[in-house]
Amino acid sequence: MTPASYPVQLQAKQATLRRMYGGMMTMAEVSRELGYRNRVAARDWLTSHMVPEVRIGAVVRYESDAIAKAIVDSREYPTAKEV
Repeated sequence: MTPASYPVQLQAKQATLRRMYGGMMTMAEVSRELGYRNRVAARDWLTSHMVPEVRIGAVVRYESDAIAKAIVDSREYPTAKEV
């Protein structure tokens, strides 16, 4: 990924997640977005990418913008030598 394309891709992913889920996502929505059937695997992914949880009473949610940033940051792109 070129440095110039990073902000464009991040904004596009943030807009997509906001449109689909709003500003906050439940664990079920995070699991579905990441393609996991197992919530434990999704929770492990969130922990490994240091996405903070937001507690609203007893309910745990995740900010969609933070998840979008983690998704875009975890993408692998070929370097100029590989292309």
